[in-house]
Amino acid sequence: VPGKRFFNGPVFKDFVDLKGKVAIVTGANSGIGLETTARLAEMGAKVVMACRDTEKAAAALKDIKKRGDHLDLEIISLDLGDLASVKQFTNEFTAKHKSLHILVNNAGVMRTPLWRTNQGAEIQMGVNHFGHFYLTNLLVPALSNAEGNSRVVNVSSIAHERARSLGIDDIHWEKRSYDTAEAYCRSKLANVLFSNEFNRRTNKYGIYSNSLHPGVIRTDLARYMLDSMGFVKRTALKAAYPLLWYVTKDAYHGAQTSIFCAASPSLDGVGGNYYADCKPKRMNPLALDEDLSEVLWDLSEQFVDQKFTYKE
Repeated sequence: VPGKRFFNGPVFKDFVDLKGKVAIVTGANSGIGLETTARLAEMGAKVVMACRDTEKAAAALKDIKKRGDHLDLEIISLDLGDLASVKQFTNEFTAKHKSLHILVNNAGVMRTPLWRTNQGAEIQMGVNHFGHFYLTNLLVPALSNAEGNSRVVNVSSIAHERARSLGIDDIHWEKRSYDTAEAYCRSKLANVLFSNEFNRRTNKYGIYSNSLHPGVIRTDLARYMLDSMGFVKRTALKAAYPLLWYVTKDAYHGAQTSIFCAASPSLDGVGGNYYADCKPKRMNPLALDEDLSEVLWDLSEQFVDQKFTYKE
């Protein structure tokens, strides 16, 4: 279709030899997580599919194996909305694998009702940020064991640019009425802030972290969006589906920047950046606020009830 290629964005066509490398992809059972998993496995990596629904993950694994039975995949259960599950996942992973070369923090929820995680966080900040904060920090020993540099890839969104603040004074939405769109934007801003701060703290160990916007994707991430809209907006959105198909990406094209950040040799030893369409992009100025990122780090440590000290 004329012009569709523009909206699909570039494809990362390089074949990078990842043989002997271990990767984790959260939310690997569908959408861009599945496509990222498949491509990293095709390049030779052993990929651990970190998924809440292990039945769906098993079906996804079977689907990926159709691309090559030799692909090395493993499923370990992970519920990012439960810190005990995150801890259990890292215990299980480190019992089997000494090193981790690539961590793709891909899983996310979007525009949900006001639900809470097992520990009481607002679900979008809880899953999108706090769960990944805890997971990533618990995996630092494995990341630092990797031969050469290791990478953390944080899937954020262009929505982070719309966040007017992080809402630190009411991070769990306990005082004010819930705005699901604003909560999503804040959680995506937290992804970029965390990515930048984590990179500052760990790059001296050869661990480099970047964040990205995958593009506007047609996946089931937005399944709650229609429910949160009024009748008029919902009807208008349904009527616009043909146009939305034209200007949005499918999962294959949406995964390209994740794959680029995870595998491109040009990013070896590079961190603290934000990418879209496989190119560096400008981030929300709030994401560059080091004081804010330190406040978020401290608040996140309090929430997970564990301190992670890397600064000398």
